[in-house]
Amino acid sequence: MPDSRNATVNFILNGTWINNHKNFSGPYERFYNIDAPEDSDETFIIQDMVASVAALQEVFRDALTAGKQLRVVGGTWSLSDVAYTQGWLLSTDTLGNYWKMKPDQVVPSYPEDVTGLYLVQCDVSIQELNRYVEFNGRALKTSGASNGQTIAGAVATGTHGSAFQYGSMTEYVVGIHLIPGPDQSIWLERASYPVITDEFAASLGVTIRRDDDLFNAALVSFGSFGIVAALMIETDPIYLLETHSFKITNDATLKQAMSTADFSQLNLTPAGEIPWHFEVIFNPHDSTAGYAKTIYKRDCPPGFQNPAITGDELAPGEGLLGIVGTLTEMLPGAIVSHLVGVLLSSSISVDKPGDLPAVMTPGGTFSTTINKGIAYSMELGIDTKDAGTVLDLLFSLSPEIDVYTGVISFRWVKQSSAMLGFTKFPVTTTIEFNAAANDRTQDYYNRIWNELSARGIAYTLHWGQMNNFTPALVRTMYGDDVVDKWLQCRSTLMTPEAMAVFSSDYMKRTGLG
Repeated sequence: MPDSRNATVNFILNGTWINNHKNFSGPYERFYNIDAPEDSDETFIIQDMVASVAALQEVFRDALTAGKQLRVVGGTWSLSDVAYTQGWLLSTDTLGNYWKMKPDQVVPSYPEDVTGLYLVQCDVSIQELNRYVEFNGRALKTSGASNGQTIAGAVATGTHGSAFQYGSMTEYVVGIHLIPGPDQSIWLERASYPVITDEFAASLGVTIRRDDDLFNAALVSFGSFGIVAALMIETDPIYLLETHSFKITNDATLKQAMSTADFSQLNLTPAGEIPWHFEVIFNPHDSTAGYAKTIYKRDCPPGFQNPAITGDELAPGEGLLGIVGTLTEMLPGAIVSHLVGVLLSSSISVDKPGDLPAVMTPGGTFSTTINKGIAYSMELGIDTKDAGTVLDLLFSLSPEIDVYTGVISFRWVKQSSAMLGFTKFPVTTTIEFNAAANDRTQDYYNRIWNELSARGIAYTLHWGQMNNFTPALVRTMYGDDVVDKWLQCRSTLMTPEAMAVFSSDYMKRTGLG
């Protein structure tokens, strides 16, 4: 067995970076790749992770010496420029190892089942992660509706599901392997929730740093705390999700349920059971009804296999962004209204009498990733108490809504523990606006932001989607105390020179750079 393994660094010069949804592009000076060792033998996995860290530090060191900005790009799934700089970009697409933790690598005080702990390198996609943990009889506690994101990117921007009894993906992260400087490799944990032993830390070549504030700040930091090399996540024993889909009338009863996250008055099926996931998708040109999806957790029998997925059926809340991305801004309002209605009715399968519900693992339920053409998306977070009011407001914004070629999706999720998690309210209602990439969409987004501010309705924005951030707006969203604490945590972990490397136009626009 070799004593060490090496990863090498290479780069190309002067190209154009384009994100996955093709709504943002820009030039770069250098684009780095890490040629990391790969081996299916678990004997070498930890050594491979350590070798990768040395290569990441090398790129960091070069950027610091050259005075260049550096940003890490993973799945390129964000619809904002959060992962972009005109300086140097670093791809992590070869950093895809997993490590199933062993009991002697975890502190004795750890309160959960050690068999549910996984160390996951930064570029593992949610699709890959689902496949791996489910093969081992485990399941992710929640995930976003799309599965193309990397685990590091999804967590860093506060990605959530719709499990209003749980929370965002940040909530099952219990360790962060962070490179905040070219000669540093640290392991962040909460002091209130230690996980790894000193011996395992030594094998990773990391220095343990246990601090609740530092951890909660770094969770959602959109690549600005340095390079996230890996995350430690907790998983659940594998379970199934039972999905129901139906049309629902937009009336006072629905608005009351939306504003309280109490869905007991909606005559859901099965009767009397609280869903794990609740979502309503609205056609913005029809205020009378929406399409609801409810999902319930079920035990998973031994030997269960997901049924084959056929056709173009969309996973909950997913795929609509890609579908509408092919539409143009040349159509008149009447045709836009008709076309959005046709797309929704053809892409969402409503349960019929006698139909059996779809029952699959989380990886099977959220497996479809459709990306058809250029698309826009913006996502709000609001206090659930305002959900009914905001729904009515959104439908009232004429003339912008009359030619809006997109959909409006409401979901509910518990509060994030991340300092800048955009699901910041005790129960956050998230509202996503998947739409065609055109000026009409941007006009509707602008009108929404302006009206919410004018009416004093508190809102946040998903860090990885389209936004109107300014330093003042970010402080309005989170409060001066929270923003100042986050900035202090960043300066505690990084030198001013290192922070400059991981700044960007996005960071400056938010007032966090």
